[in-house]
Amino acid sequence: MDSGNYQKKCVKTYQSTAEGRFVSFRFMMKTGPLVIACRVMPGVEQAISIPFFDPRAGQISGIGYGEQDFIDDIQEFINIIDYKDMGDYAFYNAFDVFVSKHIQTYGRLIDTDLFRITAELILMMEALAVKNGIDFTDDDRIDITKAFVNRAIDQFSGMFYVTRYRINGLELEAYIEKYIK
Repeated sequence: MDSGNYQKKCVKTYQSTAEGRFVSFRFMMKTGPLVIACRVMPGVEQAISIPFFDPRAGQISGIGYGEQDFIDDIQEFINIIDYKDMGDYAFYNAFDVFVSKHIQTYGRLIDTDLFRITAELILMMEALAVKNGIDFTDDDRIDITKAFVNRAIDQFSGMFYVTRYRINGLELEAYIEKYIK
C-alpha cells in the first residue's frame, strides 16, 4: 500500500463488558489496520490503563495514561515504522528513534517513561501478533520488556533516571535519581 493512500487518523470505539469499559483504537499502517484495545480507567475521564511488566516489582501492572497522549505516541511509532521498511528491526528502530526524541525534548529518560514507551510498543506487537494468528503471552511481554529496558540502559544510561520514594510527613514523595551503571 502506498504511504500516501491511507488515512493517519485514529478511530476510537468504546465498549462496556462484564469486565469493565474498554476503548479500541484503530490506526492505519502501510500494512493495514492496527487495532489496540485498552481498559478505560474508572472515574478518570479520557484515561486508559496500559498493561506493562514492572521489573522493579516483578509483576504485570497497569500504567494510567491519557487517551490523546497514547494516540499521539502510537501514531509517532507508526510514522517511524512506516517511514522505512526495517523488517525484524522495525520495533527496535522505532524504540531508538522515539527514546532519542524523548531525551531531546525532556533532557532525560525516567524509568516510568521507559516502561510506558515499552508498554506501548508491546501493545503494537501484540495487536500485530493477534492479527496474524500468533499467540502473545505474558511471558512474551516480560521478555520484550526486559530486552527494551536493557537496550535503554546500554544506549542511554547517561540520560537515564530512576524513580525513588521518600517519606515526607505522612506521604510518600517521588523523586528521581540519576542511574549509575
